[in-house]
Amino acid sequence: MNKHTLRYLLFFFLYSLSVNAQLTTSSAVTDSVMVKSVLVGPGVFAKNIHYQGTNTARGTFSYSGGFNLGFSSGIMLTSGSLSNAIGPNNSTGAGTDNPTPGDPLLDLIAPNTQDAAVLEFDFLATSDSVELKFIFGSEEYSDYVGSNCNDVTGFFINGPGFSNTNIALVPGTLDPITCNNVNNGWAASSTSPSGPCMNCAYFRDNTGGVNLQYDGLTTVLTAGVKVAPCELYHLKLAIADRCDGAFDSGIFLQANSFKAIGQIHLLVNGSISTSPDDTVYICPGDSVLLSMPVCNDYNWSTGDTVQSIWVDTIGTFGGYTLNGIECFAFSNLCTVLWGPNAANISTSGPTNFCAGDSVQLTAVPGFSYLWSTGDTIQSISVYTNGNYSVTVTYANGCTRTSTPLSITVNSLPIVEAGITTTIIQGNSTLIGGTPTAIGNPPFTYSWTPTTGLDSSNVANPTASPQDTTTYTVLVTDANGCSSNDLILINVNVPIGIHEKTNEIGLSVFPNPTYDWLNITGDNIQNGVYNFKLMNVYGQTLFSEKLKVANHSVQKQLSLALFSSGIYFLIIENGKTRIIEKVQKID
Repeated sequence: MNKHTLRYLLFFFLYSLSVNAQLTTSSAVTDSVMVKSVLVGPGVFAKNIHYQGTNTARGTFSYSGGFNLGFSSGIMLTSGSLSNAIGPNNSTGAGTDNPTPGDPLLDLIAPNTQDAAVLEFDFLATSDSVELKFIFGSEEYSDYVGSNCNDVTGFFINGPGFSNTNIALVPGTLDPITCNNVNNGWAASSTSPSGPCMNCAYFRDNTGGVNLQYDGLTTVLTAGVKVAPCELYHLKLAIADRCDGAFDSGIFLQANSFKAIGQIHLLVNGSISTSPDDTVYICPGDSVLLSMPVCNDYNWSTGDTVQSIWVDTIGTFGGYTLNGIECFAFSNLCTVLWGPNAANISTSGPTNFCAGDSVQLTAVPGFSYLWSTGDTIQSISVYTNGNYSVTVTYANGCTRTSTPLSITVNSLPIVEAGITTTIIQGNSTLIGGTPTAIGNPPFTYSWTPTTGLDSSNVANPTASPQDTTTYTVLVTDANGCSSNDLILINVNVPIGIHEKTNEIGLSVFPNPTYDWLNITGDNIQNGVYNFKLMNVYGQTLFSEKLKVANHSVQKQLSLALFSSGIYFLIIENGKTRIIEKVQKID
């Protein structure tokens, strides 16, 4: 434990404390302890610390209340007294009027300030950026919103590149932190505001709060700025009343939050490094420019002591800067390698695939790309046959062209499942094309559904479905490429108009029929039989006599030349006349 920390603890326990609920404040601490032991974090060195204002307006705090302040400890600066920040929120205008002047820099933001509390110091940072986290709270919320009486705060930085620049701003704007710039509208005393919103994403209402007195506060805000590593800067933290000395305002500054961020970022060919360690490729005979940002001095791993160096060989390079014994800052590392011998192409899958599929081709990382297709991105998707290559340009201008990569896209088989067919229930038909597949044999076949098929894995199965069915055939060729087709089989159920004559003993079938009509009978009476086919208009389409001598008839009539429809078959044997109703279908 260092002497500053011991001194802080000693002051903390020996001097008077202001305590209420979960906010504890103390002004019994030196300015040096406030800055060096409480405020400053890693990578920042502070010196020449000075405070101007009433002693009870600045100090340290700790917090553990139910209201989520945002951080648990740090230092405070107020326009009145630390004790006026302690809850509950039971006053419409808690404040202490100190007999102290305002601040000229704050006057540039809001004229006629008074009761200023100003903490300032010099600092050096071990990186090229610093930040500070803070919260602004005020008793002027929300009944003074929109008025000219707004207490004001500012964090002013001086040094290389800066002249009294305020870095305590509303996020994303150039507006200083005041009640008018961060609020949720005006509201009467002891009343919560309801708009209109002015950057209210950064505002928190504390009306009726039990842990803090301030009527409103901002969320945790960050003041950040880029600096030159190990260069001397001056920071001035200030807050003041405006118009009158009543209605206190205060800023909470998080413990150890004023800190350096990261390392020194090297510039590679003028572009800032975005990663802790960079890799740069160069071609033999080329070079790369490495630079440090503006620093107090420059010390490279090569022994050079200038801001920028040209590197024309492979290796790992970095730099550092120092300022006496107070500050030491080092950069990220940059590794320089010879450019790859070839701009290799990687693939997301096979380079031999079926039509409709694709493969992604990816070039090695570089600065820019030019594919043989004309594309200028690192990865492309390929759908067609051909030879593909890419030229990669690296950040230093070095180029490499890949060996052409051959892509083969196999065509899909052409599949024919057959044409729509109609059969009578109980009959069958051959399905598939002639041929079923054209392409790259041998083929495999898969018919679905399998119901009613004599085989599901041949080119032309026989189908005997009992109901109308759509069959699909999936054909896969020698390259593993597949296509499918389907066929509809309509199934007609016999309508039952077949009649068997008891008197003669002849049967007529099938009925309905596509073509042939069978007339059969056994043990019938011998004699001469007349067969006549007529249409529904009574016209005779066919007539024939048949002599039966062996008590048996086996005869076929062709209806192939007739159109579909209803016909009448008349059978006579001299004694008996039978009329059969026959249906012809296509």
